[in-house]
Amino acid sequence: MEDWGRALYGDPCRECGYDWSISPQCGDITEIPTDEGKLYMATVLDLFSRRLLACPTSEHPDAQLVCDGIKIAAAARGGRTKIEAVIFHTDYAEVHVKPRSRGLACA
Repeated sequence: MEDWGRALYGDPCRECGYDWSISPQCGDITEIPTDEGKLYMATVLDLFSRRLLACPTSEHPDAQLVCDGIKIAAAARGGRTKIEAVIFHTDYAEVHVKPRSRGLACA
């Protein structure tokens, strides 16, 4: 069944020729307490489709976890050439995002 909003109002993104390949994405890190200690999960969401593109986990909330999430999301969208115009938003936390991961996201 079609989404009721689109049924009533049409699909404005399709009607105006929205390029789905540049859909904005957002990311965040979540701390998950477990019996064995803390586990961290970095998520990457496609804001237009609300699709979860990546959710790697690690015992440490570091730049490697963030980079893994970005790499997995890029692969899920078809590789680096398919995401060059994608806008990626995250709340900037110096603890998690070091200059090298900013270069990965922006280069």
